[in-house]
Amino acid sequence: MSTPVLVFFWSLVSVLALVSFVRLYLWLVARYLHENERFDEIHFATTPDNWRLALLRFRPRVTPLGGAPLILCHGICSNHRTFDLTDRISLARFLADRGHDVWVANLRTVGRSHRLSRHGLAESRATFDDFATLDAPALVQAVLRATGTSAAIWVGHSLGGHVGLAHAAHNPASGLRGVATLATTGDFSLQVALRLANVPRFIAVLPTRLVAHLVAPIARLLSFPPLSHLFNFATLAPSTLRRAVFHTSENLPGPLVNQLRRWSNEGKWDSVARDFDYRAALASVTLPAFIGVAAADRLFPASAYERLFDEIGSTHKTLAVFGRAEGLSHDYGHVDVVLSDSAAVDVYPRLADWIETEQGLHTVRGARAAQRGSAKSSRDAPRSA
Repeated sequence: MSTPVLVFFWSLVSVLALVSFVRLYLWLVARYLHENERFDEIHFATTPDNWRLALLRFRPRVTPLGGAPLILCHGICSNHRTFDLTDRISLARFLADRGHDVWVANLRTVGRSHRLSRHGLAESRATFDDFATLDAPALVQAVLRATGTSAAIWVGHSLGGHVGLAHAAHNPASGLRGVATLATTGDFSLQVALRLANVPRFIAVLPTRLVAHLVAPIARLLSFPPLSHLFNFATLAPSTLRRAVFHTSENLPGPLVNQLRRWSNEGKWDSVARDFDYRAALASVTLPAFIGVAAADRLFPASAYERLFDEIGSTHKTLAVFGRAEGLSHDYGHVDVVLSDSAAVDVYPRLADWIETEQGLHTVRGARAAQRGSAKSSRDAPRSA
């Protein structure tokens, strides 16, 4: 064989060998980090542009409290596993264990959501406007129809909080009776890295999911950005960090990245067409609001959360800081405020208390606790002969 032919042949063999090795490696990683999902039902909400958005339902594990259904929405480059990673680290199961009807959403392009067409990579294109004006209304209406209720409470992590607030601001008849956010910033201009993110228009998606799967087994060794900006490693066991990186990571839509970059450069929070200012519309949001601050968030400082709190028009709002200064066991980071070994002790109860207090359900819970205590006392009381 001639030299060019040999070069081509061995190059092809090398590429095939590398692809085979990577596939085998990813299969082994998936086996090693496998973690079962334990939702009760799966439903789908259909958007006007034919996306079928997955909704995973966690029914109450105890006698239902009777409150509004809860819609949990993940952030950027993430999916439903943000709220249901393991048996111990699951905001969804924690709330269901307290008697709530919990619905964990997948926005377009991630998780179990899919489009009713065949457009290849075009299906991975998405902007914030798609999330706020198409996905959120469809998700809310699907939950209300399935439960027969008139309003739900939106609980969003990071960009998922922005989606809920933007939906409420954009649509007065939002179908919501409250919005809770965790690690949701009020000022994108304070994230310098976003200013440098410029994705060419022909790139529909960045393969961040593949990268996350490749590095998940050694995630604890990568103590530099972006992981060190997303997690406070002190709050997570190494096995938790590995599973969080592997299970929650999704691809990043290029158009969304460019929209975030513009917000960071211009200090804006508006639509792609610049015809709707989400930030200005926050003044019209009068729903009860819970703003959860991650005390050790390295993506955004506390002032960014305070700005969001101040700009929401509601007079019934709560700013909750999750850190040692408030008597908690850790200062929580951007992601581990939801996904950490101690979140079920420090973070989940405070959010659940707010949800229940806003609906007057704390009295129901108190009455049930008193009944259980009375029943136990009756059982333990000595019996006369």
